[in-house]
Amino acid sequence: MSVNYSMTTEDTLEQSELPELPEQPEQPEVHDSFIVELRRKFYHLLPGFVTPFLFFLIAFYFNEKISSYVMVVGNGIFFLGFAFITYYVLKGKIDDAPAILWSWKFFYLQMVRDSERGTKEVPGQMHYFLAATLVFIFCDPVAALTGVIISSFGDGLAALVGQSIGRYKWPWSKKTLEGSITFIFASSLVLSVLLLLAEEILNKNYFDKLFFVILLIPVILALIESLPFPSHYDEYLPIPAAILVVLMNSSVFSFFTIF
Repeated sequence: MSVNYSMTTEDTLEQSELPELPEQPEQPEVHDSFIVELRRKFYHLLPGFVTPFLFFLIAFYFNEKISSYVMVVGNGIFFLGFAFITYYVLKGKIDDAPAILWSWKFFYLQMVRDSERGTKEVPGQMHYFLAATLVFIFCDPVAALTGVIISSFGDGLAALVGQSIGRYKWPWSKKTLEGSITFIFASSLVLSVLLLLAEEILNKNYFDKLFFVILLIPVILALIESLPFPSHYDEYLPIPAAILVVLMNSSVFSFFTIF
């Protein structure tokens, strides 16, 4: 007598009924590009707050020369740290950076765009701190501070406005007129505050040419910033900004005193 061992598919499923799998949680969406830019610009603005605060604090309790030395050493250390980080970035092994570089690695990862992760590009932070170190070495400290705050506030806020509401582009680049106007207004405002502090704390009087300093410098730098250079060239804005302040307080532009 033969036994029929055949079973239907339905019988098999009923006897070996599998437990229901829990619902998979929805995967978080990739960060919106504007949110990423907000995060990046927060760190972009930090030097604009921290550098003048430390400079005037040290100058108030000690003197301007000591404050300038601290700025050179501080920016130089940040530059060297990002130079080492650049080595690992170019090798594509940022995770292998030694623990001593943890703060530089943290700032690099906070500043890098999602689209740039994994690419082998020199971090913009290295360019910025090189420029900041050079201006504090070779320029008047107020001129150097001008470069720092304009690079932080002017360039940082211009990028946010240009990407969020910018519609009208310059004929020669992808940057917007709205961003450039923001650059001018933000730079004029922070430059005015800086020169007031220089007058009160350092006894340096820039007021004989104040109108031209706070108007012409931002306009000239906004035009420079609008040029179609690679993005990391914007990090060198402290250099032309510092040079312009030096020139506008020298005999080269002495004809401004006729106004």
